Amino acid sequence: MTGNKEMEVVEHAFRYGAFDFVPKPLDRDRLIWSVNLAIKTHRLRRRIEERRVYVTQLREVMHRRWETPLSMQGAHAVQLSRSVMRASFDGIEEAVRQSERVIERAERLLHRRQDQVRCAARHRLHS
Repeated sequence: MTGNKEMEVVEHAFRYGAFDFVPKPLDRDRLIWSVNLAIKTHRLRRRIEERRVYVTQLREVMHRRWETPLSMQGAHAVQLSRSVMRASFDGIEEAVRQSERVIERAERLLHRRQDQVRCAARHRLHS
């Protein structure tokens, strides 16, 4: 929050991580809205990152279990059951791909939200 309404200051703040620009005189409702939206955005970013880590870990485990049997004795049994396992792995892989699509949509939503907030801040600056 600042009394300085120069566009250069606003752009500098956004480049260095500001979520929104709330000019003076302070509009209490606007400030509360901005803080709430920033909190929701932060939580969504955190969930996206947690999901991304989970998907990566799941892929690594699947790859290890498929490519490297747990023991040499189990290798023969694994070979015999590969067709059954393949169906299970295909289902898991599809779930992973679906999670990745959800992550991509959420990231697009975040970028759109951030662009809308910045556009509104610029508009308020010119008003």
